Amino acid sequence: MRKNIGYVVALLIILFGIYWVYFRNPTESVFGNKEDQFSYTDTASIYSIFLADRKGNKIHLQRSGSIWMVNEKYQAMAPNVNDILRVIATQKAMYPVPKIKHNDIVKGLAGSGIKVELYNKDGDQLRVFYMGGVADDNQGSYMLLEGAQHVYVVNMLGFNGYLTPYYSTMIEDWRSRIVFDALPHQIRSITVIDALDSLASFKLIQSKDSFVLNPLSKKFVSTTPLIQGKAKSYLDFFKFVNCEGYLNGLPKLDSIIASVPSKGDIYLELSDNSVQHVRLYWMFMNKRSKNVYKEKDKDPLPYDGDRCYAVFNKDADTAIIQLGIFNKITRKAMEFYHR
Repeated sequence: MRKNIGYVVALLIILFGIYWVYFRNPTESVFGNKEDQFSYTDTASIYSIFLADRKGNKIHLQRSGSIWMVNEKYQAMAPNVNDILRVIATQKAMYPVPKIKHNDIVKGLAGSGIKVELYNKDGDQLRVFYMGGVADDNQGSYMLLEGAQHVYVVNMLGFNGYLTPYYSTMIEDWRSRIVFDALPHQIRSITVIDALDSLASFKLIQSKDSFVLNPLSKKFVSTTPLIQGKAKSYLDFFKFVNCEGYLNGLPKLDSIIASVPSKGDIYLELSDNSVQHVRLYWMFMNKRSKNVYKEKDKDPLPYDGDRCYAVFNKDADTAIIQLGIFNKITRKAMEFYHR
């Protein structure tokens, strides 16, 4: 009996200690006050998100009509923007950092943390907080509200992982990878130049009710009419065409491109008189290559069968593209005449 009474007394002491630390003095409580308000649920009112780290990397995401722009220059990847908005709306303080670790984590935030600022359409500041690294158990990330004294481990309820990657300050994690994105009615003409096969090169022109295909080789002769349905379906392949990833900033990039043969060119002329030009270059077989390039009834070539280089945006961007996607665009002239 006395043993049971001892357990009860010990439990009461523990409960009293918890009450005293967390609830006795509201002005010093680490839960239920403004210091743990990391979420902002009204994401529709967020128009600007600033992310900055101590290395000088800065990301500015800004709502522009139905899309988001990154650093006032590029269209942002919609899925990644949607992800960060979802995180901002649902992230919650799980628990305060223990006092024994608190100062070290604050130093870490000061040295390598990411500053996050949220603004509305009028430029009013909605939230400012600092994002740190991952918690010891890989469940949640360290966060500190600007002006607050307590650091918290913050996560989304039911989420297995941590939030730091959602707040990346690397431009490649935010910039859209779109190379072409045109609807059929926006396209005036398409020119495809095949560097290996001049007979395959063509210019396809869309008029009101039909299509005209002009071969770029005088040697090309067709004995059948152009299949209008094929030409019409072809335009659908220019919607939401992405690259695999950008190579901008890669050392000796110009030398790499200069060392490989041209695969061809694509010109997309739109109804607003703009022209998008993409230059394609072969990629030699390398450690990442899985397949060698080979066309039907032809000898294999010493090039990667799955990927090649693309230079576009007035030569400002160089990227890797997947042939499985672009082969639908780089059709041969004769394909539009055969069922």
